[in-house]
Amino acid sequence: MQINNFQEKNYERAVLSETYHVVPFFSNGHLVRVKTSDNLILHGFYNEPNEETKKVFLYTHGAHSNFYRGNTIQYLESVALSEGYAFLTVNNRGGDFNGRFEIIKECIFDFEAWISFCAAKGFEEIVIVGSSLATHKILYYLDEKENTLITKVILISPSNNIVLWKEKVQDKAEHYLNLAKKLIAQNKGKEYMPSDAYLKMISAGTYYDRFGPESVIDNFNFHDSQFDFQRIRGLELPTLIISGDNDKYMRNAEESLKRLENLNKNIQTHIIPGADHWFTNQEEKLKTRIKEFLI
Repeated sequence: MQINNFQEKNYERAVLSETYHVVPFFSNGHLVRVKTSDNLILHGFYNEPNEETKKVFLYTHGAHSNFYRGNTIQYLESVALSEGYAFLTVNNRGGDFNGRFEIIKECIFDFEAWISFCAAKGFEEIVIVGSSLATHKILYYLDEKENTLITKVILISPSNNIVLWKEKVQDKAEHYLNLAKKLIAQNKGKEYMPSDAYLKMISAGTYYDRFGPESVIDNFNFHDSQFDFQRIRGLELPTLIISGDNDKYMRNAEESLKRLENLNKNIQTHIIPGADHWFTNQEEKLKTRIKEFLI
């Protein structure tokens, strides 16, 4: 599907209205960048506490966002610095409108680059943190790679992407996957899928990557009684999974997340009443719970 300028502008407005809640104010620190092993330049922001530290809080964003967008980042920075961690908020290759074309499994290149950045600065402990789609990326990375620098995991607002997709397409799932597969075979993987194929406009290549048979973002499928939560069960690090009970991307959040604690003794879950996907007006509660986890 080709897309005209009018459609593109409307799509951009929709994304911006959803994700441009608060641009955080960083009082200190500086911009940084890395080059991934597949030659992609990624940017971020780095800050340090007043005292020397060997610990760093590494945060990455969800779909169509970036290292500075969102109403929670400044609170994450605050809790990290107050607990003696350096703070690093970073772009991944799904940032801004690049999310329409990303392949999730390539997140390994991004994590490796930023973890190498941390190692080069002499950090010995990394708390790896991700929100929304990035929660799936972290689970995939930890399942594929072993990195002794990572000591704790925080997953914020995990998204039930596969269930949301199935709700959107209903009985057309196979039709849209076949269309995406056909476009990829015709070297048209960067063409957009029809607007009714998903909640957001994404390319055929990204569509098949996210929802096809080899998808790696099906980690919170509480609607399937046979789902084995393989990556959740495999977590070997202390992990906090935190969500709001008013998150439109996670159905029945409190009941669902409690099930995860029974699957893995390393997992703690926490629900913030009234909080949406971005913790709008609930940021202090998010900050408090993360602080408790870090201590």
